[in-house]
Amino acid sequence: GTGCILYTSAESVETASFEETVVDFVPKGARDAEETLLALVEQTGVESTQAPYPVPESEGERIKAADRLGSRPELSGPLGRLARLAAARYDATGAAVSLLRRDRQELLARTGSITPAEARENTLSTFALTAEDGVMAVGDTLTDPRFVDIDAVHEAGIGAYLGATVYDPEGQAVAVLSV
Repeated sequence: GTGCILYTSAESVETASFEETVVDFVPKGARDAEETLLALVEQTGVESTQAPYPVPESEGERIKAADRLGSRPELSGPLGRLARLAAARYDATGAAVSLLRRDRQELLARTGSITPAEARENTLSTFALTAEDGVMAVGDTLTDPRFVDIDAVHEAGIGAYLGATVYDPEGQAVAVLSV
């Protein structure tokens, strides 16, 4: 699980029952409290941040790999062909290959009537990126508890979804093929 740093006005807090969750306690009134908190946050780094969506364990390295891939426009042709083949194979109205950056999804290629959300927290691709075996199928986004509250999914008219993670040559999950 992901731990948290408790930063509060309380002088002391009984953390025994939160031992698995609270990794550090910094009282606001303590001398150098802000500096201590800043040092703890910097120490945890990007891989330990709490995001409103699932992230792979190697998120820091994954983001670096995605940034490298995003600067390669020569990939748009082959990725466009991949999207067209996937849409045709599954008789879908559209397909896309999206690069997942730190906080947003960037469209690399698409075909048909698919318009993926840009904010990563509103994307199905984010969940596909962390799916077991790198593949995720959702029969009905309106009833799946992971997506029932994501308005961007429903506003885009996505009723069913198939996502497959795209890996770079070093094995980092950098993008998702969405159908």
